[in-house]
Amino acid sequence: MIPFSFLLLTSLAGPVPVPPWASGEIHLYDTSQVPILRGDSLKLSPNYAWQASSLTAALSTKADTGAYKLDLSGSKSLTVSSGDGGGVGVDASLLVNVKGQLANNVFLEGSLSDQNAPVQPDGSTASLRAVDNEYLRIYGKQYEYLLGDYQLEYGQDGVDAFAIQADGARMSYAHSGLGVSAQYAVSKGIFTTDTLHGVDGQQTGYYLHGRNGETFITVLAGTEKIWCDGTLLQRGTDYTMTYSQGRIDFLKSVWVTSENVFSAEFQYSENPYPHSVAATEVADTVGPFRFSARAIQEWDDKNNPAAGSPDSATLARYQQSGDSVILDSTGNPVALPQQLDETALSAEWQGGAKGNGRFVLLGSLWDQNLYSDVDDNKDLGFATEYEGVNRFGKPLDQGGFSLIEIGINHEHRSRYYESFHQLVEARSFRDEWNLDASVGERDFDANSLSLTLEPHTGFQFGVEGGVASGEVEDSVAGGDSVSESAESRRGKVFAQLHAGSLSIDASSEAKLASDPDRRDNYRQTLTASERFSGWVPKLKLLDDEWLQAASPGTAVSNLFQPDLSLASPSLWNRWVSTTDLNAIYGQSNYVGKLASPADSVIDIGISQRLHLLTWGPFGGDAFAARRYHVEWEGQADGSRPANSDIGVYDQGQLDFSAANPVHGYSLQTHYEVTRTAEQPLVNAYQKVSPGQGNYIYDSLLNVYQPVETGGNYVFLGLQRDTTVSARPYQDVQWSSHLDLSPGKWPTRIGGVLEDMILSLDVSTDAQDSASDPVPLPRLTDSQIEAVRSGSTRYVPSLQWRSPTGKRSATLKFERDFSVQVGLDASRELDQSVSGEYHWTLSKDWDAVWGGMIESKNREGLADSTTGSESDVDDDQTHLELDRHLSHSFTLIPSMAYEKATGEDAALPLDLQAVTPAFRVEKGAFYGGRISVEYGLHYLFGEGDGSYFATEGYNRGLTNRVEVLAQADLQTHLHLNLSYLARLEPGASSWDQKLTAEMRAVF
Repeated sequence: MIPFSFLLLTSLAGPVPVPPWASGEIHLYDTSQVPILRGDSLKLSPNYAWQASSLTAALSTKADTGAYKLDLSGSKSLTVSSGDGGGVGVDASLLVNVKGQLANNVFLEGSLSDQNAPVQPDGSTASLRAVDNEYLRIYGKQYEYLLGDYQLEYGQDGVDAFAIQADGARMSYAHSGLGVSAQYAVSKGIFTTDTLHGVDGQQTGYYLHGRNGETFITVLAGTEKIWCDGTLLQRGTDYTMTYSQGRIDFLKSVWVTSENVFSAEFQYSENPYPHSVAATEVADTVGPFRFSARAIQEWDDKNNPAAGSPDSATLARYQQSGDSVILDSTGNPVALPQQLDETALSAEWQGGAKGNGRFVLLGSLWDQNLYSDVDDNKDLGFATEYEGVNRFGKPLDQGGFSLIEIGINHEHRSRYYESFHQLVEARSFRDEWNLDASVGERDFDANSLSLTLEPHTGFQFGVEGGVASGEVEDSVAGGDSVSESAESRRGKVFAQLHAGSLSIDASSEAKLASDPDRRDNYRQTLTASERFSGWVPKLKLLDDEWLQAASPGTAVSNLFQPDLSLASPSLWNRWVSTTDLNAIYGQSNYVGKLASPADSVIDIGISQRLHLLTWGPFGGDAFAARRYHVEWEGQADGSRPANSDIGVYDQGQLDFSAANPVHGYSLQTHYEVTRTAEQPLVNAYQKVSPGQGNYIYDSLLNVYQPVETGGNYVFLGLQRDTTVSARPYQDVQWSSHLDLSPGKWPTRIGGVLEDMILSLDVSTDAQDSASDPVPLPRLTDSQIEAVRSGSTRYVPSLQWRSPTGKRSATLKFERDFSVQVGLDASRELDQSVSGEYHWTLSKDWDAVWGGMIESKNREGLADSTTGSESDVDDDQTHLELDRHLSHSFTLIPSMAYEKATGEDAALPLDLQAVTPAFRVEKGAFYGGRISVEYGLHYLFGEGDGSYFATEGYNRGLTNRVEVLAQADLQTHLHLNLSYLARLEPGASSWDQKLTAEMRAVF
């Protein structure tokens, strides 16, 4: 990658060198117009479909046009910050994209990125752009060579499919059905799987675990696959992902209950050893048959552990332990270097209407401890899989007797077989065999046969049966384990009818399993849907009965789950309605302690969504859902409790807009209510060397305040406040924004109102932990005080501009009240009235006068002790004159006066400040501007206020110098320079801070 990077960087100094065989077309774009190219160019996001289509056209061209071109785009920035403490901060980023054709059948694309991103991006959409990404890809009609960051993909879905984000190389060649590929990569993270269980009423706050059970891991962006009860979910539609915390939040399309089982496979960043992956594959096609042989190897570099090589005593312990688990002094497993190899021989048949089949022979070699040769005889394993369907005959309506379909499925895994990170999805495996997913991982056999008859097109019925057996390992004293047999026999009858818009599916199934205790399941299902004049009703019925061995008898439980939904057509060309009603009714004999089953769970949920398509200036969307949950959870001895736990979980959202800018009005409102157990997000700060931060901490008021110089903390981002109870509470949010322009109303309004814009912003967010909260917005201070935490904000404002445009004024009132708990426990009220008047006296003179009256009150709250309080009244006024000179110079003298009175941290104060300043600005400065300002801040009076009252100034005279420079060179090189110096009262030296940034866009 170094020569590629050097070529792109040196191009910043002048014109891009053009090869003699090229046309010399170099295209410069703004970065907002150029996608970040990554991976296979045929798999671009929908926003850049034009890229894929242009590439396809290029590949399909038989003769080269000779008009080769290379498109470059990107940016380069460098920021340097320094302060008096001697510390220097450097932040650099580079983004370069290249794409084009070099010669006949030789195409090039690449991306070089070094964005210094401190956290993973949020996964709130279906597609993600890569960060810290660099790669170079050369390809043609039959070949490909890729070097750099890419998505390593291997194997076949359902057999040995594997994909990771990696750094490495990939080569492939294909000709006349024969294909060869090889790839090598250094993995960016550890690949693992996890299973999560749903909690009633909790849509958010599910955390993935690492291999050793650790939480708050950093998941590599875009590597996760999430299943809900065996159904693959879509990021951005079904869930969002906070990659920096390994956190999953489920959206409204997935209603989470205690019956849900979520399975996940993903990569996360924690590499105790350098980690590498190599893979190769050869495939050929002969008529309807395809044959392939492939192999993959994943290994850790035992000679270069991240924590340093183990000492001789520790190494000897590792060498003697074999594949056994080693625990450290805290009881956690020690990460040992491993190697996993897998090979696959595959034969496939595609017979079209006659059927299809696939047979795979797999071999694995898993060494769980590369330090040791002990137990290596247990490393080798193999597996076989076959899946096929054969069809004969025709239905009666097509001139035959019946269409017959025979399906055969086979799977075998030897005792020491280890799949290459293939997830045995828990819910799907349980639904198929009524066994724990761990049974299917190794030492497992499963065979099934199905027969389907289709006497008439659209009507099918049939039978299916299968047998599975495996081993269950249970831990015993001494850390050893014993194996016990597990087996399952299942039979199923089913029928399907699909005629026009009518669809009916019904089945009855029995699974008789043991592991080794009895665990039987009987299931009946019915699904039906039809379309009536655009209306689509759907019905789903599921009835389950479980019988499991228990002492002294048999545990019996029943679960009935009906689900009825109704989707409407476009109603009056305005609305689309979707209604869903579902329930869960369960009975249990509580592990045999009751003579007959009794109610164990009653759960009823209903949801309604209305979407306003279009109606003049109006738009909106409404969603409401309620779930009523009653559960008799088994006690410690398994018996049924006398009383049930009752919970009601609500979700509601209402968005409404009415806007017509031509007629001078705009209104947007948002309302949302949820019952949640989510812990709140708070700002996180980290202490750094004195004077090197941007914040100081006020322990009395429990707040971090931003400062120009001399800070001791830096802002890290957001974190979960684990000091706050996570029991379910109600969160209500409501906001509204209104803009009115009387001069545009259909009823003409003259006078001064014609030149005004009136705005109003109102928002509230309240968290109520009461047992029966009211789902209404909390709009007053007393209402916020009555709940656990919350805030309100009111901002009415008025803007006026004269018909000539030479005069304008703004008047605004702002009121903020908040009560916080946990790490940010505090109570704060801020109120202010501000105004500003701008007057253009002539083409050479402008004047600005403004002022503000503000009242600030804050009380820091500890766990149970009231902290010190600050109650400050602050009055400000300022006057500024702008004198415009030739050559884009502007002279700006200004004067500001401020008075602060009241109590700060329970100490009285009466302070006044006078701030004269003089600024010189120069426009048209290399495409930007530069300014130099010198000011004096004289603070006098009684008392010494904190930053809350004085904004960081001390009593006496403070000298302040600030230089700002911005320049745009040749439209693609941007320079920013900031210099700040302050001489505090009584100080002998200046506090200084310098920040320089360079950014190139090409």
